[in-house]
This record gives sequence, C-alpha cells and structure tokens, in this order.
Amino acid sequence: MKKRRQFTPEEKSKIIMELIQGEKTLSEICSTYEIHSNQILRWKKQFLDNMVNAFKGADDKAHKEQQQLEAEKEALLKKIGQLTIEVDWLKKKSGLK
Repeated sequence: MKKRRQFTPEEKSKIIMELIQGEKTLSEICSTYEIHSNQILRWKKQFLDNMVNAFKGADDKAHKEQQQLEAEKEALLKKIGQLTIEVDWLKKKSGLK
C-alpha cells in the first residue's frame, strides 16, 4: 500500500502562491507537484479564508495586553479603596481626625 504524501505549510503556501500569481495554470501546477486539482483548490480556499488572520496577530496581542492592563488597573483601584477605608477607620478609632 502506498503511503500518502504530507506537505508542509511552507510547501502548500509556495504551491498556492504559484496558482495565485497566474504564471502557471492549475493543470501545470498539478502535473509539476503530482497533486490532484481538487486538493490544490481546497488549499487555495483555506488560504483565502485564513489570510485575514495574518494581520490580526498584532491587533489581538495589543487588545489582550490592553485588557490585562485594565484588569490590573481595576484591581489596584479596588485595593486603594480598601486601604482608604482602613486608614479612615484607623484615624477615627485613634482620635486623629
């Protein structure tokens, strides 16, 4: 039984870029890499569906950082409020006010 070939993401990208650039036809690419046209078209669809994610990386990272900073800010403000109440209570009990 013949073992199935595995293509790396880099190889798939190279093949799809050849198709998108239009220098070779789908048939030429299929015969060059010995891949069925349906497989290449599936890879192309997957590539086009996910190409938006290439630009999301920086935005998502910045958004997560911003959320983390806001959560930290909220926790610090809560702590400040707690400590202010404790200081006021201690001043009142010691008669310093």
